Amino acid sequence: MTILSSPSWHLEEKQRTQFLILTVVMIGGVLLVSCATPMELPRATATPALSKPDSTATAVPPTPTETATTAPPTATALAPVFPSATTHSIQPAVASNPTHLVISNVCDTSFTISWLTPTDETGQVQLIDGGIYDDDRGASFHGTTHYVTITGLSTNDKYAFDVISNGERHDNAGAHWMTRIGAMLLPRPSDLIFGQVRNPDGSTVTDAIVFSTIDRIQQRFPSAPLSVLVTAHDDGFFSIDLAQARTLLDPTSYFDYAISGDRYMNNSVTLFVVSARGTGLVTVDMGDARLRSSDPEQWLVIHLSVDVETP
Repeated sequence: MTILSSPSWHLEEKQRTQFLILTVVMIGGVLLVSCATPMELPRATATPALSKPDSTATAVPPTPTETATTAPPTATALAPVFPSATTHSIQPAVASNPTHLVISNVCDTSFTISWLTPTDETGQVQLIDGGIYDDDRGASFHGTTHYVTITGLSTNDKYAFDVISNGERHDNAGAHWMTRIGAMLLPRPSDLIFGQVRNPDGSTVTDAIVFSTIDRIQQRFPSAPLSVLVTAHDDGFFSIDLAQARTLLDPTSYFDYAISGDRYMNNSVTLFVVSARGTGLVTVDMGDARLRSSDPEQWLVIHLSVDVETP
């Protein structure tokens, strides 16, 4: 996986609304991200209608479903828009080499590391000079998506870590991965958004990771990414509390945005999904009624597209 080597801005201004979710600025080799708390999802009483995917993924007026574009297929292509933690890279030398590695949900005491593997494997994360953490689904979990939450950390501190995939250690070419923990913040009112993920064949997703960011026209950078794991128990549905979003460059403060009034017109939400079955990318207006509808049949639906290449 190619990693950003310096603070950079690879996207044209007109492209930022669609792809800015995964743009990351590195300062001193540290990735700044933010915190989210997975919420219990309300169960749907009916299955949302599906629509045929097309090639668009920009903000549109509310409709029953949303179509996702095909995300860049390889780890190398994802480098300009996918968060990475250091100025080094991992070369895809073995089958179990992690791809799509992302640090998200950083708050005052925890953060999440996620990645994909081409085959079903176990996944762990070890802090340098610290303990080993298992997948959120348990130490015995085997799969292609890996989602590990590191907890019990110290506020405003830096942490380095390695990824252990199927028992094989990956240390980012000896440099490790790093991130910085944010400050403790006073809670603000929740802002839950809802959606559903469908596989390319229309079936319900049973193993995927959903990332979100908020973008404001007045600000050069989006919010730091939040993430949530979608498993077979979720029936493809997910929720993310946007109120937990922190600023990209400073995890000690919340990202400022509005969902009503004149200011919300300049805000958008981008959702990016990765799984073994494909990827999806959708950008909608902050005020899109599907994001906060009380009716699951009206929720946003993200259709995954099959990658044409493998990392």
